[in-house]
Amino acid sequence: MFEVNVESAIDKIRKESSLSSHDVKKATYRAINRSLTKGRTETSKSIRNVYVVKSRDIKKNMKLSRASITYPTGSISASTHRMPLSMFKPSQRRDGVSVRIKKKRQVIKRSFLASTSNNFTGVFMRGRYDGRGGFNTSPSRLPITSLVTSSMYTIMKQEKVIRKVGKFLGDYFPERMLSEVRYISSRR
Repeated sequence: MFEVNVESAIDKIRKESSLSSHDVKKATYRAINRSLTKGRTETSKSIRNVYVVKSRDIKKNMKLSRASITYPTGSISASTHRMPLSMFKPSQRRDGVSVRIKKKRQVIKRSFLASTSNNFTGVFMRGRYDGRGGFNTSPSRLPITSLVTSSMYTIMKQEKVIRKVGKFLGDYFPERMLSEVRYISSRR
């Protein structure tokens, strides 16, 4: 989802330092991993600027693939499973459940809060999702369904989030790479 060009930083380090190729590879994978960790935090911050969701819920739905010396590539990926509405501060009202997905509260008519036998407290409604993204409530005896919203992948794909995190990673990686090279040079 996020791509950072590291070739220019690596070429610059090779020209300016007297490190072996093994030390340059070590500095590269360390810088990539630190940049990914910082990128995950920056992603979480930029998502929380738009959505009212806890940082731990965001990080639970994200995965970091770390780099190694032999495979100097890493990535931040997100779950494509839709998130339950119970992540968005639900509260029961007389006419339904109110949730804060973005900055203002919305009431979902005829919905209710309930706990299941496995201690999951969710927002439920009688009806079912149809295949086109809608929710069908017309027949009288439909099953009780847990309500969900967008996936973390969809939220991370927004232009605002991609632009902010991409700029951050592009600025952060070269300085982190330089810092790792200095550290390895000082240990010699």
